[in-house]
Amino acid sequence: MQQDSFAKVNVFFKVTGKKGGYHTLFSRFCKVSSLFDTLSWEQQPRSSGFAVKFCAPFLSHEQTQALAEDNTISKACRALMPYLNDAQKRQLASTTIVVEKKIPLGSGLGGGSSNAACFLRLAARALSLSLEPNVLQAIAASVGSDVSFFMHEGMSANVSGIGECVQNFAEDTPQFEVLTPPIFCSTPDVYAHYSREILPHNPFLPKYLQWGECMSVEILHAHSLLECNDLAQSAFVLYPALREYAQDGWFLSGSGSSFFRLKQ
Repeated sequence: MQQDSFAKVNVFFKVTGKKGGYHTLFSRFCKVSSLFDTLSWEQQPRSSGFAVKFCAPFLSHEQTQALAEDNTISKACRALMPYLNDAQKRQLASTTIVVEKKIPLGSGLGGGSSNAACFLRLAARALSLSLEPNVLQAIAASVGSDVSFFMHEGMSANVSGIGECVQNFAEDTPQFEVLTPPIFCSTPDVYAHYSREILPHNPFLPKYLQWGECMSVEILHAHSLLECNDLAQSAFVLYPALREYAQDGWFLSGSGSSFFRLKQ
């Protein structure tokens, strides 16, 4: 059993404040249909423990091993366990999830969150789960802030709160070109810099709420990279080499390092 795990870009990304130690946001998330990982659910003949295997030419052996030991899929699996009966737990204990990885790491494209959501959907099918949608959404939200968006079937959504509030947005989702420099951006570091150096002087303005009613194409045509993404300035300070990729028509996704533009 296989399923594609799509990347996302943030058409706009506004930090609205902080709540309980987390940054709150208002953003338009769009899935990128041309860039995805593929997850395969493989049942093993004997129970050897739940495992995740990553296959990616751009990862070193050390990175692959590190990912196998610490990843969002395993975290989602642990979050799901209290909701399983004994037979389902035994089945999961003889399952290997194989991830054909194409979404770069540290790129702001949501690959890890997408993988977690994809695993939860696969598990619901393979284990014949009878969980209510709101329960599955709560599990997703407990795994990571972007996982809730990837649990939704829509291609575009306005996302708020700490990522758990997802409202599908009806539009012809644009086709995007994505450019990922050979730079790994640490999301916690970018947020920390923004919180310390920029947030106190950059309050969220109510006018940005109007963007939630605008088509993604209109927003990208009318505004610049720095206007659209509050985290961009911090990313450029921490990773100066990003600036050379910030050309006209290109936008930064999330905390970076990936840039995107409307497909020509």
